[in-house]
Amino acid sequence: MLKEISLKNFKIFEKASFELGRITVLVGPGGSGKSSVLDALSVLAQSGGREGLMLDGPRVKGVHYEDIVHKHEERRVVGFGVKTQLDLPVPGVSDAPSHTLDYLIAFDKDGFREHRATFSFGDGSFRLEFVTPRIGKEVLPPPLRAKSGAVATFDRSTYTLLPFQFAIRGEDPALQRSMHWLWGEALTFLVGLVDIVPSQRVLTENDYPEQALGGKGAWRSAGDMVNELAYRWDMRDKVSDWLGLLAQRKIGFVKAGGAIRVEAASTGVRRPITLEGEGVRQLIWPLAALAAADPGSLVAVEEPEIHLHPQAQAKFASLMVELAAKEGKRILLTTHSEHIVMAFLTAVAKGELRPDDLAIYYLRDEAGAAVVEKLSVDEKGMIEGGLKGFFEAGLDELEGYLEALSERRGKADGEA
Repeated sequence: MLKEISLKNFKIFEKASFELGRITVLVGPGGSGKSSVLDALSVLAQSGGREGLMLDGPRVKGVHYEDIVHKHEERRVVGFGVKTQLDLPVPGVSDAPSHTLDYLIAFDKDGFREHRATFSFGDGSFRLEFVTPRIGKEVLPPPLRAKSGAVATFDRSTYTLLPFQFAIRGEDPALQRSMHWLWGEALTFLVGLVDIVPSQRVLTENDYPEQALGGKGAWRSAGDMVNELAYRWDMRDKVSDWLGLLAQRKIGFVKAGGAIRVEAASTGVRRPITLEGEGVRQLIWPLAALAAADPGSLVAVEEPEIHLHPQAQAKFASLMVELAAKEGKRILLTTHSEHIVMAFLTAVAKGELRPDDLAIYYLRDEAGAAVVEKLSVDEKGMIEGGLKGFFEAGLDELEGYLEALSERRGKADGEA
């Protein structure tokens, strides 16, 4: 699973890291960098297998290096890091029951600059280390000899998320499979096991062209998602049930004339989806991503509360808790909703989540650079020092309201 994300000189971040829990929540004022974390994942994923950054892709598009480098200073080097953990053996490479990957890649305005990857097996006593600079001497492990006698040799690679190349002399299918997995592990986690749900996800059409299925990882538009749901009854039924729980609606699809019509139903009446409110129409994509996610994979959702009533926000948070705790799905979200955050904290207080299952980060902008603080959650679901920027605003509003009532009463008494 993806354990940690780190950023260097990316947009508002000069340097930051985020250790992921079962549920990871990014809170803070607008412009503090919450969405930039999801943008970083998107840029890295859409650049996978390339020698440079792809800045005109399905999610982050139409930008240049000076747009994404910190404070627009082109001399800076942009870096991304990911840490992964796989609790499975790697036959032919190590008998250890688990291993981790610590991967860092850097780019400058000319493209690929360097990447480093360290695979640590078991207690870390056996490691494979790779360093590939654009210019200069690389670091490669010595040839790896398996028990079968087959030998794996390594070569440099300048491709994003692919830290090395390899060749195997001799016959050893297990070693071949294991080396192929290690070679593409970072790419697999970022492209195949992370699903990023954008804020622009409201269904705006009733009919979407019917197309060949591309799979979950190919969801680049609402149309891709609609096609997947229309043909996957198991996912469709889950999404429909969850939508009923959150918004008292069911969802259905009608295929005709090369198009797929999306319909919603309540109290037995079916109607085109665009006749529903935006709260219902924006829910379908994140619910579909959660339905499609395998255990251990990550679903990143930008502001799940968009257009939702506070009661529906709390119910959505409770659903995410259930999926994380019982089905092993992992969730990363940005939010401005105290209802969602309180639902997560309540789940900790009830024992539905452990304190370390919930990672909450508070972000703020300080002189054009993001400051990131991980908030400590205890077993009672309480945050040390309180949740910054949320309840203070509510108290200020209440105080202002009470002052207004007091002034109004004073004027009335004076007039009497």
